[in-house]
Amino acid sequence: MKKTFLLYIALIALTVTGCHNDSEYDMLPPGAADFISQYWPDPYIESVTTPSKGETQVVVKNGPTIVFGSNNEWVEIDGNGMPLPQVLLFDQLPSPLYGYLESGEYLGQVFEIDRDPRKYEVEILNGDITYDISTGQIREDRD
Repeated sequence: MKKTFLLYIALIALTVTGCHNDSEYDMLPPGAADFISQYWPDPYIESVTTPSKGETQVVVKNGPTIVFGSNNEWVEIDGNGMPLPQVLLFDQLPSPLYGYLESGEYLGQVFEIDRDPRKYEVEILNGDITYDISTGQIREDRD
């Protein structure tokens, strides 16, 4: 009887938790849910906030924090101490930058990526790599 009671409590807790996740999904900008589930299967959205005008910050439980800009495309992806998926890097970074990361064997060491209209910045284990969009130059700064 005690096991059955604990099972019911666990099911109720899962149901309540699942509802929270659905409401957070409803707050995502257009396309964000598809983007997130493409690289983090079956994600649980912990929170959705708007830290500044035009931006939306999404925290995936046991996953990244992603900031979407006013155009609903990512501007920052922070792995929160975990390396970012290599397929994400392949799909989202310019080819020369991805090639640089691959040739330097940095793909498993990328913890954060940021972009703006001028550049991409990649945080690796012991430094940063910057890709200038207009010139195609790559600069590596080691700690």
